[in-house]
Amino acid sequence: MINPKLSKNIIFLIHSLRMRNYSPYVLAIINTEMFFRSSKHRFVEYLAWIFLWLIQSKRVSTLSIGIAQIQIRHWKDLGFITSYKPTLSNILTILNYKLNYNACQKYIDKFNIDNPSTQKIAKIYNGKPRKYYCSILEKSLVLSKRYLTNSSTKICSPNE
Repeated sequence: MINPKLSKNIIFLIHSLRMRNYSPYVLAIINTEMFFRSSKHRFVEYLAWIFLWLIQSKRVSTLSIGIAQIQIRHWKDLGFITSYKPTLSNILTILNYKLNYNACQKYIDKFNIDNPSTQKIAKIYNGKPRKYYCSILEKSLVLSKRYLTNSSTKICSPNE
């Protein structure tokens, strides 16, 4: 049985992004991350970014942030933000759903995954394919493919 929160998030994501082409893998990753991190939790992460910068700026780089839960160092390395500093511009970038999608896509593309599986994606994205995470990711992938197949959008391969 698929959790209703996963279904609701997929529909919300697709309508929020308003793109022509979607990768079901990227949608599944973001949907999974949204499942594990509520908007309240993400708000606390933004505050943590600001406070960590003031107290211990070296630790900021490993903070995962945004709906895609990408570490700040990757946001910078992928060219989406200019520094680790929580400037208004950087915060607005990371709040943008389309940029979260693009950053997630770009991050996954770095690894050139042949024959993607939830195990491979979870290992790349989290460092370790935990069973529960993979289970939610698999359900999100099924939902993504199902929703995209029944809509007028084009499905992309993971590296497109």
